[in-house]
Amino acid sequence: MPDEMIQAGDFLIVWADDDVNQGAWHANFKLSADGEEIGIFDDSGGQIDAVVFGSMDNDVARGRLPNGIGVFQEVEPTPGASNQPLSTYQPLSKSIKLTFFPNPSIGIFSISIKNTKALAFNLSIKDLMGNTVWKSDLNNAQEFGLEIDLNHLPNGIYFLVVQLEDGSLKVERVVLQ
Repeated sequence: MPDEMIQAGDFLIVWADDDVNQGAWHANFKLSADGEEIGIFDDSGGQIDAVVFGSMDNDVARGRLPNGIGVFQEVEPTPGASNQPLSTYQPLSKSIKLTFFPNPSIGIFSISIKNTKALAFNLSIKDLMGNTVWKSDLNNAQEFGLEIDLNHLPNGIYFLVVQLEDGSLKVERVVLQ
């Protein structure tokens, strides 16, 4: 494969089809429909991103939502553009009220959630590379309060992701000072 630098906001399509005769961006391997792991690595072998996926159907696209930081999930096929949600995607329901503070923080955040429909949901905090650095699954909690200690993480920008069982999603920027 050619040596290529991808700039922020740019996209690169690599076809994992084991058909190098079709061009430079067709890989010399094919992904298994039964599932496996694939990753992107820098020149020194450091992992930039990776995903382990299970069995896949034909013509199914998976990507991070929100683009580049969220969890891997089925998305609309968008070659050469930002990942877009399936038409069933909904922003976080108005039945969920989320409060978190202080932001910025020196490492400890308080989160308060009111969930009037009592839907199961998960909370996660992701770094800029989309790696989950903290996670909690909650089942049908109607009112929930939690302190999250992120003192073990380096200062920087992170994302609080709230995803309900109905697929609705909310992402908030979290700043550690």
